[in-house]
Amino acid sequence: MHDTPYFIDFEASSLSHDSWPIEIAWGSNTDNITSCLISPAAVPAWTDWSVVAQEVHGIPRHELLNKGLPPAEVCEKVYAGLNNKIVYSDAPRFDGYWLYTLFEGGQLPQPQFQIRDIHELLIAELSLTLEEQDDIIDHIENSKRIARDKVKIQHRADYDVAYLIELWKLCGGTPA
Repeated sequence: MHDTPYFIDFEASSLSHDSWPIEIAWGSNTDNITSCLISPAAVPAWTDWSVVAQEVHGIPRHELLNKGLPPAEVCEKVYAGLNNKIVYSDAPRFDGYWLYTLFEGGQLPQPQFQIRDIHELLIAELSLTLEEQDDIIDHIENSKRIARDKVKIQHRADYDVAYLIELWKLCGGTPA
């Protein structure tokens, strides 16, 4: 039996090169998802803000300033929750960038884990024979629709992690 994988998601100030993380969530099952809003107050360089992105995630900047945690505090939570774990994302390039940016903003060393693409995990879980692999894309796409229907809210980090967990389960993943 293998360890239950962890899943991660970020929401960000925009999709530009100057974007910064505003929310992070991670978990290995839907009963233990950790989520944190991230305050930009301690990082003067975090000024990039997109009204279009705000319309998508629904988190106004003033909410981050009032309810968000300082980046260093969020980094400590990430260390405690994810160090030395295998972590999956549906957007590892973006999430990896925001993870790096979070730890840079928190002025702490980068955590000891790598964010991997969830598709790598899903293909491994499906364990299809070579003849069956033609159907894998259709199966994953259908599973994505089912998982999204189950977790209706999107573009909030905790709900997007719940979606990734449901997707993993639909593709044969079983919690340890």
